[in-house]
Amino acid sequence: MNRWLGMCIWGLLSAALCIYMAKRTNQRAVQEYPEDKKIHLSYVWNRRMIAMLWGIVLLSLCGGYAASEKAVSYTAWIELTLSYAAVLSAAVMDYKLNIIPNRIPLFLMVSRWAVLLYELLSDTFVMENLISSVLGFVVCLLFFLTAGKVFPGGIGKGDIKLLAALGFSCGVYTVFSTLLLALFCCVIVSVMLMIMKKVTLKDYLPFGPFIWMGYLCMILLAYSQYK
Repeated sequence: MNRWLGMCIWGLLSAALCIYMAKRTNQRAVQEYPEDKKIHLSYVWNRRMIAMLWGIVLLSLCGGYAASEKAVSYTAWIELTLSYAAVLSAAVMDYKLNIIPNRIPLFLMVSRWAVLLYELLSDTFVMENLISSVLGFVVCLLFFLTAGKVFPGGIGKGDIKLLAALGFSCGVYTVFSTLLLALFCCVIVSVMLMIMKKVTLKDYLPFGPFIWMGYLCMILLAYSQYK
């Protein structure tokens, strides 16, 4: 995949997704809280939100360049791109509404099956990729179900579904690298916010944006090859 073309695609895709998802969350907030003017104002495109949009686009450009350089095939690049679109959409929804809709993990699952079907029809050896996907899904799901029993309320069901679907889409290495980096980003941001007295230990931070950060960091820093 041409690195510059991949970079442009990721940049345009991230901008379009952020604008679209922000519009959708705005509409949903207005419908659910029609009389709360403060909520409506929080969705206005002010300088802060425009700066965040440009920041996401610039980071996405870097991610697109790295993914195009390191993906071992076109189908691998497509899967990385679709997964990035999904985690970015989930990040915006979770940041705005504290939810991750089921259709986002479902999109990841369906897209992975579509890629596997294409690989099968094109006579590409698909068994290794299928095993990696199944292991990524099962191991991730079992890990979080066990962790949920030990630490109830530690991570939301939407986050678990998203990470399990990401494991199916990209494999064990990707999902656990993403999780580790997401937790690291979460700790850093939480400490900074507490120092600035923006949050306390009792406050809740949506984990979706950190999954996006972890996935992007995984591509930029830790990705040597796909699967």
